[in-house]
Formats: sequence, C-alpha cells, structure tokens
Amino acid sequence: MSNPENGDGPSTGNEAEKSSYFEALGRFIHEFSGVEILIKMCLRVEANVSKEAEGPLFEEISPSRAISLINSIRNEKNSCAHPPLKRAFDQLRRISLVRNSIVHHGSSALEGTIISSKRFIYKRASEPKKYECSPDTLDQMTHDLGIIKINLMNYIYQNTVVIDDDSLSESSIALMRSTRSACDAPWQYK
Repeated sequence: MSNPENGDGPSTGNEAEKSSYFEALGRFIHEFSGVEILIKMCLRVEANVSKEAEGPLFEEISPSRAISLINSIRNEKNSCAHPPLKRAFDQLRRISLVRNSIVHHGSSALEGTIISSKRFIYKRASEPKKYECSPDTLDQMTHDLGIIKINLMNYIYQNTVVIDDDSLSESSIALMRSTRSACDAPWQYK
C-alpha cells in the first residue's frame, strides 16, 4: 500500500493501474478547473460587473463562495429559480467533496479500492468519510463536470446575448435544443 505522506499516490501493486489512476485524475482536475472559471464568469454575469472589474473583485473568491453569491444575488433580485443552474450546482457540491478530499488528504489503495479520506491524517474513534476515487469514478465525475460546464455556458449565454427568436435559423434552433438536451443528461457519478 502506498503512503500518501510520501507523495507516492495510490498503488494497487500494478503500474498500469497506477498510471490509469493518474491519467483519470489529470482529466478530472483539468475539467474541474474549467468549471471553476465558468462559475466566476456566472458570478460576473449575475452581478452585472464588467470583465475589467471582474479580476480585482472576484480573483480570490472560491467557487463555493461564488455559488453562494450567485444564489444571494438571484434572491435579492427576486429572480425566478433557474433549475439547470441549481442542478449543476447540486452535482458540483457532491463532486467537490471528493475533489477536496483528494487534493487535501491524498488517496491510497485500501482493500483493492482507491479511496481518499481524512483517516490518513486524523486518527479518531469515529471513521471519517471515505470517497472512492478509482479511475472509473474519476471518469464519471469528469463526465458530469462536462455537463456542468454546458449548463454554466448555457446560463452565461442566456444572460449575456439578446436573441431575437424570429431571426434564428432552423439550425440555430436545433443547436439550442441539443444544448438543452445535453444540459439534462443524466449524472454518472451518484
């Protein structure tokens, strides 16, 4: 078994499995960082702040704080609920728990399963929450992050572009419908 404190990551005794894990982890982290950027863009749109002012205002804001601010601003404006945005944020919260555990607590092979847990750091009487983070699980979360990105981009587009429905071509309407369909795709990570 690997020792996360030594920085050698999970090991199941098989270098191919270890390589597969790190490849999946890289894809996951890359997709997650793209979502973080889009969340800040959503905040800029919701706060009606110029792109130039965005950096100084939102540079140090965490994604979870940005989501909280977006929700607060929408409540202050008495904006109607935005189900796709809520759906995306709810799934992102689930995925963030695993991401934060991996980033802050490492991962290790335990009884043939790669997991991440605070148990590697904190020894308590109660068992801390464990998150499976196998390559398959990471790929499921990466897939869901792609759906979240589509939802966030769709939200940004809907709130920044004025569309005259009469001027839309049939292909544009079909594209918008397919984007809506992609936004509603089922989550793979449960």
